[in-house]
Amino acid sequence: MTQSLTRSATASRTDAEYLGSKIAGDLWLLYFLYKKTSEQYVRDHITEAVELIANGYLRSLDYGFKRNGIVIFRLRYEVHWDGSVSRDDECGDIRAGMNLEGATAYSYLSPNSNYFALTTEQQAAFDAKLPVKRNGADEPPLAANGVSSADRQYAKNGTGVSRTVFNAT
Repeated sequence: MTQSLTRSATASRTDAEYLGSKIAGDLWLLYFLYKKTSEQYVRDHITEAVELIANGYLRSLDYGFKRNGIVIFRLRYEVHWDGSVSRDDECGDIRAGMNLEGATAYSYLSPNSNYFALTTEQQAAFDAKLPVKRNGADEPPLAANGVSSADRQYAKNGTGVSRTVFNAT
C-alpha cells in the first residue's frame, strides 16, 4: 500500500491565527522598543497577515524601518506551504538600542501565485476586506552595509513561516 501527502497553499483559520500570533509578538516588540508605529498599525498588520495566510495568498511580508527611502532594518516573513518548515520557535529576540533616528516604519507585501490567479475583481474584493491599503509600490532597496540572517521559524500543521532579519543600523 502506498500513501501520499499533498499540501495545498492554504491554512486553517486556527493555524493562520497561530502563525499570525508569532508575527504579532515580533511586531508588538518592535512597537514597545521603538515607538515608530501606532497600536492600530500593529493590529491592522496582524489582521492582514492572518487573512493572507488563511486564504493562501501570502508569499512574504516585510516589516521594518527605512531612512531616506533605504531599508536599514527588516523582518521578512516567508510562508512555506509544503511542510518544509517544522520548527516552531518562540517569537521575539529583536535587538534593542538600534539607531533609528530619522527612520520611518514600512511594510511590504509579496502575494503568491494563488493571489495572482484571482481575477482582478476577486483581488479587489479581497483587498477591500483588509485593514492595510497597499499602493503597489516597488520593494524598497536595502542598505549596502547590512547583514541578513535567517533566525526564526514558526510552524503549525504543515504551514510554516521563516523569519529573516536584515540589519544595517
